[in-house]
Amino acid sequence: MKISAKLYFSFGLVLAILVAFVIFAPLNMSSLTSKMDEIRSENVQKLVLLSDFKENQNVIARALRNMFLIDDPKLIEKEWERVLEARKNLGNLLQKLREQAKTSDEQKTINEITALREKYIDGQNIIFELRKQNDLKMASTYIMGEFREIQNKYFSLVNDFYSQELKYIDETVLGGKNSATNARNILLGFGILGIILGLVFAAVISKGVSKPINKAVEASQRISRGNMNVDLDVKTKDETSLLMEAMRNMVANIGSMVKDVKMLSEAAINGKLDVRADSSKYEGEFKELIDGINGTLDAVIGPLNVAAEYIDRISKGDIPPVIVEDYKGDFNEIKNNLNQ
Repeated sequence: MKISAKLYFSFGLVLAILVAFVIFAPLNMSSLTSKMDEIRSENVQKLVLLSDFKENQNVIARALRNMFLIDDPKLIEKEWERVLEARKNLGNLLQKLREQAKTSDEQKTINEITALREKYIDGQNIIFELRKQNDLKMASTYIMGEFREIQNKYFSLVNDFYSQELKYIDETVLGGKNSATNARNILLGFGILGIILGLVFAAVISKGVSKPINKAVEASQRISRGNMNVDLDVKTKDETSLLMEAMRNMVANIGSMVKDVKMLSEAAINGKLDVRADSSKYEGEFKELIDGINGTLDAVIGPLNVAAEYIDRISKGDIPPVIVEDYKGDFNEIKNNLNQ
């Protein structure tokens, strides 16, 4: 994989984690907000209604009690008016609770409260009539017996309903806290994962790039000192492998030129002045260098061959014609000496 592809992949993965972070956080916060809105719009309102309901129940209970603590008919009538007012309030509250009920269990509970309330109202009427008749003994017997049983069931059912709604709110709030904790842990996990992956990818990519580059630097230093025995093998398939391949080609070409120069040198030492290196194996300035060496040999050997021929002819008494070719330097001096 190329270095650019590695970088794209690593940064892409980290970016994907960040995108997941950005998407998950608002969604989770939206879920929490929805739960809080549900509590505020429904359950808290139910608690308020049930609290008012219980208060009006207590108003009726206190008014019924007060009717037996006083003897003034007008005051008794006034307490009864409190009972009737509280009845009306309870009817309105019960209707609102019925509208707020969302589950079948809540509807069932409200129906049970409605049925007990009707019996409780009938009992209130009986108590009021007995009080008006001043039949305290019968009233006491009824209140302590059948009426108390109805009242206890009525009040207990309302209290249970209130407790259930309060418990549901507590559970919802606890669930919200748990969701917030889970969200925090998940977001923290995303952050830590992103950091770890970033560090891992940075280390892997850095190592994958720096190791072959360091090897290339070391090889270049050895080559600069004339040592062609270098290790340029890499296992990667990225741009560094292309760099090493190019350096291997360079080493091969330099080694080949060194070999050709040694071959020409040895040939010259052995008197084989007609030996030449094959410049077609090279390109660019490498080819120009080998052609220059070959040309240098040609420039040396041409005059030497002419001089050898003329010396051989003169030694045999055969005077050759004057050399007219143009030579330079020491070769021109040799030419002039032969021409004289």
